[in-house]
Amino acid sequence: MIIRRNNILHRLLLPLWLSSVALLMAACGEYSGASESKLTQTVDSFATYYYNWQFQRALRFTTPQSEQWLRLCASQLTQEDVDLLNQQTEKPSYVIDQLELIDDSTARVSITVQNYLLTDTIGRPARLVDKGSFTLDAVYTTAAQRWMIDLHDVLRNEKK
Repeated sequence: MIIRRNNILHRLLLPLWLSSVALLMAACGEYSGASESKLTQTVDSFATYYYNWQFQRALRFTTPQSEQWLRLCASQLTQEDVDLLNQQTEKPSYVIDQLELIDDSTARVSITVQNYLLTDTIGRPARLVDKGSFTLDAVYTTAAQRWMIDLHDVLRNEKK
């Protein structure tokens, strides 16, 4: 009699358990898709502001530790540089080449930026660069419940 009850119990619980596992796996897939979408939105906002030298606005999409690098970028600009940016007929644009979720709270995003102004030498005006490749590190902060760009230095073109 005990064996019969266990078999009936197993027959009833096994489908329930399997459907729970399937539901959990589907939910994780949706989380990953939603997480990628949120990360893409963060990269979009950050890159748009950063490459148009709107560093104060870009700051909203970065970790607190990144502020020092944005301040450094802003401090290197001259009025001549800003005038060059304002005279540009074609504004900077970017494309996400690769988005890699390393785990649930870290990611690496490779982007190609076109028509951006580079300030790499103090005392010299910015110069137009046709195309450059950059890698952005991103972290998901549970406190803010969003992705943030994590700068460890001033962004540098990886392919010159």
